Amino acid sequence: MGLFNRRSKKDKKSVDELAEKANKLIDSEKAEAEEETKEKVEAETSESKNLEEEKDVEEKTENKDRKESLPEEKSADTSAVRRFTILIEDVFKMKDDKGLIVGGNVHGTVNVHDKVYILHPVLPQGIEAEIDAIEEGPMNMVETATDSRVGIRFESIKDQDAIPVYAVVTNIRPQAVPNPKYPAESPYLLGLSYEYGRLIKNTAFANIFTFAVFSGHYITPVRLEIDTEKSSEGKAVLKQNSQISFRLLPHPANDKLMALPVFTDWAALKKWDNAFKGEDQPKTFFMSFEQCADIGLKNGGVVINAFGPAPIFVSNENIKGILQMKANLDKKIDEEKKKENQ
Repeated sequence: MGLFNRRSKKDKKSVDELAEKANKLIDSEKAEAEEETKEKVEAETSESKNLEEEKDVEEKTENKDRKESLPEEKSADTSAVRRFTILIEDVFKMKDDKGLIVGGNVHGTVNVHDKVYILHPVLPQGIEAEIDAIEEGPMNMVETATDSRVGIRFESIKDQDAIPVYAVVTNIRPQAVPNPKYPAESPYLLGLSYEYGRLIKNTAFANIFTFAVFSGHYITPVRLEIDTEKSSEGKAVLKQNSQISFRLLPHPANDKLMALPVFTDWAALKKWDNAFKGEDQPKTFFMSFEQCADIGLKNGGVVINAFGPAPIFVSNENIKGILQMKANLDKKIDEEKKKENQ
């Protein structure tokens, strides 16, 4: 296939344009996302790694004047299954219009004929496809590849514009909006996070990553002083005067500060071994980035997937920058809507 002998000449699209389109598509998808997912999401458990000695710090959030609703995440321990992500960095067409070849680093194990999702901010629902061939090294065709640089062939996709650079190929089923019936999954943000350290100085990648962070949803362990009650929609509704305790971790650079740990998926959360030790087992809740930011700014920031597979610390300065970017995009979208209505 020759992926390792050439690179795509395709120009990267305007990130602002992609992000604006993504917000529109995500909004429309949320309105349609009430249909229940029929398949269970893949999840894995793996051996825990200690980032640092955790400190138990409780932050009390009182809800005296109104009822607040948060979707409750099931904490079922699913058996380990194969999971992988590939951040696409190269895209080009095969000869005779036989499909596309995409290239990037696979994290996990990928097999020929795997059914996959191709995810990107402008593709919030994703493209479903099947892998037709894998190249690992120059002209080295393989049936399976693990944690290596690969070229992936999709014969069913002919249009080069259908798969943007910095899309993620994965076998993890995405969730456009939180679904309390199944474990949380954010495979797009997970796929980006693997390459964060290597690519964050690239402006296009940084903007796409920022968009993925503020549009993503997260889970974190919490403890409630009283039990929740179920709403008619099956969500956990906090009663008046409820108190939620968030467990924080030491700031990586300042021992006087703490950071809120949040997780892209249940498999990443399960790496925090000590989070679920003791008799008083915590519950887990979905949180938007705005909710995470509110708690992070009161402390020393937010850390995403603190115990792996790719920990990312978001400082308070970065939180403010992310929120400002979101505000700017929201303003642009509102202006476009006003123009359309005139």
